[in-house]
Formats: sequence, structure tokens, C-alpha cells
Amino acid sequence: MLDSSTTWIRRLGTVAGIALIVYGLYVGVLPTTAHCPPSTPTHQFACDPGPPTFPHLVLGLVIVAVGVAVLVAARRFFPYFERD
Repeated sequence: MLDSSTTWIRRLGTVAGIALIVYGLYVGVLPTTAHCPPSTPTHQFACDPGPPTFPHLVLGLVIVAVGVAVLVAARRFFPYFERD
């Protein structure tokens, strides 16, 4: 039987992994130009909608990969460090 600290660590790792996956999907999938206010003649905003200057899809995929790694580590490897 797992002790309570290992159980809580697994739960926190699971929540963190799922949160990273959701955040990675948010960063990679949603368009970034929707968060950019329109430019005016006095205030120019640096919002370039072109894909070469915005690596958001790659950043989102990296965040999703880290989230999956955290989720797998939390669910699979934490029970091996159980105290006797």
C-alpha cells in the first residue's frame, strides 16, 4: 500500500502533467493574433501573424511533450520510490 505522501506526490504530478498538456494545446492551437490589440497611428504593436516569426506551434508541442513526460513519471515512476 502506498503511503499518503507518495499518493499526494502522484496526484500533484498528475495534475501538473494534465495542466501542462492543456497549456501546451492552448499555446500551440489557438491563434495568437486574437490577443493582439489593433495598431493605431500612435501605438504600433509588434504582432506579426506570419508563422516564420512565431514558433508557437513548436513551443506548444514542446510543452505538451513535457506534460506527457511529467504525467508518465508521476503515474509510473513515483510508486518505485515508496518508503517501507
